[in-house]
Amino acid sequence: MMAMMMNSTNNIPTRSSTSIFIICVAALLLIFAPSYSNSSASSMQVGDILNTGDSLILSGCTLTMESDCLLILYAIGSSIWDSKTSGKGDHHCQAKLNNDGQLVILSGAGNTVWGSPYQGPISNYVLEFNGDCYIGIRDLGNGHTVWSTCPIDLCVNQF
Repeated sequence: MMAMMMNSTNNIPTRSSTSIFIICVAALLLIFAPSYSNSSASSMQVGDILNTGDSLILSGCTLTMESDCLLILYAIGSSIWDSKTSGKGDHHCQAKLNNDGQLVILSGAGNTVWGSPYQGPISNYVLEFNGDCYIGIRDLGNGHTVWSTCPIDLCVNQF
């Protein structure tokens, strides 16, 4: 706990100690405040959106929503998966995780350009990286992976 300097005549904190206290509190709030920038996140929760130019990043793994509407997954600079949607939207495409577990790519007009094949019950889902830089969508209610970009022979039980 921080001790405050007191003015000896009336026990009122001095201006310099009050300023230091405010700066410390502000710094702590900045450090522990949640980040809403997708460009530095490593997973997506239901309702999260990757706008054009945004990426999910974890170590050498990057999932990026490109300006040509392509959602592409890189592992240490090499493409390992993409949505095959290049040129199917406009420069304002978004990738969004729905509450039915489906990852969708929407054009700027709101039209669905692509969707992952899984659509399940309303639940709490997360899109996350595995140890090999592939992504998967997991139902947090039961722990099951409902969709993955990983070839089945490479990623057995890795999410």
